[in-house]
Amino acid sequence: MENNAASLERDALLEHQRELAQKVISILWSRFPHYDEILGAAGKQKCRQDVEYHLMYLADAVGTESQELFFSYIKWVKDLFSSIGVSNESFRQSLIAIREAMVDISPEKDELTGGSGKNQWESADSLLKRGIEAFDSLANVNHSYISLEAPLGELAGNYLDALLSRERDKAMRFILDAVEKGTDVREIYEQVFQVTQWEIGRLWQENEVNVAQEHYCTAVTQLVMSRLYPYIFSHEKNGLVFVGTSVGDELHELGIRMIADFFELDGWDTYFLGANTPLESIIETAVQEKAHVVGVSVTITYHISEVKRIIEAVRSRPELAHTKVLVGGYPFNLDPELWKKVGADGSAKSAHGAIEKARFLLKKGKAGNNLSEG
Repeated sequence: MENNAASLERDALLEHQRELAQKVISILWSRFPHYDEILGAAGKQKCRQDVEYHLMYLADAVGTESQELFFSYIKWVKDLFSSIGVSNESFRQSLIAIREAMVDISPEKDELTGGSGKNQWESADSLLKRGIEAFDSLANVNHSYISLEAPLGELAGNYLDALLSRERDKAMRFILDAVEKGTDVREIYEQVFQVTQWEIGRLWQENEVNVAQEHYCTAVTQLVMSRLYPYIFSHEKNGLVFVGTSVGDELHELGIRMIADFFELDGWDTYFLGANTPLESIIETAVQEKAHVVGVSVTITYHISEVKRIIEAVRSRPELAHTKVLVGGYPFNLDPELWKKVGADGSAKSAHGAIEKARFLLKKGKAGNNLSEG
């Protein structure tokens, strides 16, 4: 679990986010007066918004004590800026200016340090310092996720081409034909849907597809998945219950939907709640359906605190005392220890892995209960 000092510093960063961002902009514009002529008022406002995003990602990295999360964000922003013609040096200068701004802006009444005189932004400053020092070496390897040598690689390539060409019916036909010829639905999910979604994300980051194209591709894949349900909801039940959700206002719900379908294929009764489900509704569903496992998916790293809120709510209900919580998604792939910091029972990088982990945890929990009863 994240420690209290880290949590307090994260909350303070978010509380002072706008004030810090405004101070950063003042520092940058005084240091680089030509920004006014180049960017104008609209550009200045956009820069301030970018700094607020930097602070959001920094805050969650501080709260979870995860250097991996913040370094990954630096890599992502560098690639994104390069794709739209923005100098990475401007990003580096923003990180430097954040450190300077934190010297002038501190939480009131020494609430982070108890009046000890320590640097009130100690963790954030240390993380920024390390990120700036490693800045030049931080870069993503932007290879394609589609490989003809991979299992179903040709199908994945053809499916992606149809999506990007907005040929929905053609994309659907590729998948349905493969399933009708005997390809396992689980293989379609992991070796076609998953890798094409990764590739579309990479293309967006490279500025080769826009948001509308990305949303279209995701919507088509969700439609195709719905056409596969006759193959999914036809398995003998095993008496186990899975409730799956994604956090907060995230729209990236395809991953947890795929996980839920895998559990269904394994014989579980599944309840896919998707995005924008209120916390109270998630918990009530888990209680009413007597969930054995609750799965929580997150894509955006600054939503990690929302994952923790869901887990704390599960733990607070006596009816869910034996319910296991599995977490997954991009941040947990970056930091293999992150699931422990948010208080989950485990994490998995794949749908197959999620089922294996769930079964292991339930078996372990049952053995523990038998021992305590004996």
